[in-house]
Parts: sequence; structure tokens; C-alpha cells
Amino acid sequence: MFFSPKEWSSRFGENFFTVIIDQFVKHQDSVYWYKLLVKKGIQETIVMHRYSDFVLLKRQLEDQGVNELGGFPPKGWWWQYDDENFLENRKEALQSWLHKQISSNTNLLVIRRFIEL
Repeated sequence: MFFSPKEWSSRFGENFFTVIIDQFVKHQDSVYWYKLLVKKGIQETIVMHRYSDFVLLKRQLEDQGVNELGGFPPKGWWWQYDDENFLENRKEALQSWLHKQISSNTNLLVIRRFIEL
């Protein structure tokens, strides 16, 4: 069962989890990775994904017939990639979109693989 970060408690068992996009990290010129903190029971795992990984996840969900829940952030322009405000807004939008997907489709294997559950 998925819980939003506000509802999370480390006392939950192994069947309960939450995901937080903790931060974005620059690896190369304008290449950013999003650090996902996955909490399951008392375990915490860090999973790193690029924006393009989220785009691929979205396509995989659409291929499985999952209805788009909206809120997926659009691709930015090259000059936006070093704009802290743009990156922070995108991080928040990706987290919101991911939470919507998880909340409505908790049994989908593709999502569980993405967050490495």
C-alpha cells in the first residue's frame, strides 16, 4: 500500500511504502538525475532516474492502457536546464505525477520496477 510522504511512518510493515523525489543532481553538462528516496518498512533505498526515464515510464503505462492522470511536466528548453527554479518545479511536478500513478495503479509491475520495489 502506498502512503504519501506526509502519512508515512517507519512503523509500517514491508507491504507499505512511499516515494519522495528528494533532489536533482547534475552529472554532466545539463544532465540531471532525480534522486528518489523509496521507503519500505524500515528500509530506505535511493533510486536515480533521469527525466527521460520518467518519459519512458509514462509511455509504458500508456502502452498498458493506463489512463493519463495529467500533471506530467513537459520537456524543457536547453537554456532552462541550469535554471534552479525550473528544475525545482519539474522535480515537484514529477513527484506529484508519480504519486498519482502509484495511488491509482499500485499493482502495476512497471511502476514497481521503476522504483525498484
